[in-house]
Amino acid sequence: MAELDFTGLNVLVVGDAMTDEFVYCDFVKCSPEADCDVVNVVRRVVSPGGAANVARCIEALGARATLLSGEGSVKKTRFVVGSRQLVRVDEEGQLCTTSGFVERVLPQLRDKQVVVISDYAKGFITDDFMRQIVAECTKRGIPCVVDPKRDPKHCHGA
Repeated sequence: MAELDFTGLNVLVVGDAMTDEFVYCDFVKCSPEADCDVVNVVRRVVSPGGAANVARCIEALGARATLLSGEGSVKKTRFVVGSRQLVRVDEEGQLCTTSGFVERVLPQLRDKQVVVISDYAKGFITDDFMRQIVAECTKRGIPCVVDPKRDPKHCHGA
C-alpha cells in the first residue's frame, strides 16, 4: 500500500472547537460522606479538543490547517485514577454561528485543497450552514469531508 503524503496540503477545518482536560489523580480513600472516592490531583493536561484536535492531527500529518469555529466555549474535564476514568465533567456553552459567518468562511476556501467539517453537535454547524459550505465546495471542486456526531443525513453531498 502506498504511503499518503500530506506535506503542504492546505486544509480548512470548520467546526466545534473544544478544550479537553485530563486530571490525573491518586486514590486516597473511600469518602466517609458519600459513596465515592477521595482522590489527590497529581497533574493536569489541557489540550485542544473537537475540531481543534482535528486541526492539530491534520498538522501532525504535515498539512497546514486553518481552524474556523463559532463563538462560545465547550470544555470536557476527565478525572482519571490509574487507567480508570472516574467521571467526565462537561461545561457546555452552546457554540453559535454568528450572522455573516458563512460569508467569512467563503474567502478562506480560495487556497484550500480540502475542507473538513467537524460537527460535534454543539450548535455551531447548523443544517443550513452545512448545506451552504458543502454546496460551495462542490461548486469549486474542493473535496469536503464531514465528521458528524449526529445523524449524517444533513451531510448530503459531502
